[in-house]
Amino acid sequence: MERRELEKNRFWVSSPKTEHHEGHEGRWVPIFPELRPYVEKAFEDAADGAVHVIARYRNPDKNFRTRFLKIIKRAGLTPWPKPFHNLRASRETELAATYPFHVVCAWIGNSATIAQKHYLQVTEDYFDRAGGGAKSGALEGAK
Repeated sequence: MERRELEKNRFWVSSPKTEHHEGHEGRWVPIFPELRPYVEKAFEDAADGAVHVIARYRNPDKNFRTRFLKIIKRAGLTPWPKPFHNLRASRETELAATYPFHVVCAWIGNSATIAQKHYLQVTEDYFDRAGGGAKSGALEGAK
């Protein structure tokens, strides 16, 4: 990662999986405010001239799912099915509530069809917003 990309609040995500299907080798993704301190730290800790600021986890033989499930269990929590899929779905749903859908799909790296079929969720927040967050009392008076 180059300093100018950090200054533009974006980073490049390589994606060999989509390269073969969509003709892309990756995508630009914004550095969201909640990630910025971690990205800056990784940038500062990277060796001079490093191509990747996060080099420790580039081995494709690493099984991150197993490690992640152990961390969740050690925290005393119950792991949910497909944790990485669920994390991606949650973030795509959050972003879709704020940004244009074509932009979200470009950042996440999927098509609108795939996003709608497999990732976007109906959350409690949508019900709360639709209901105005207040009880009307209409059912109480209907006795």
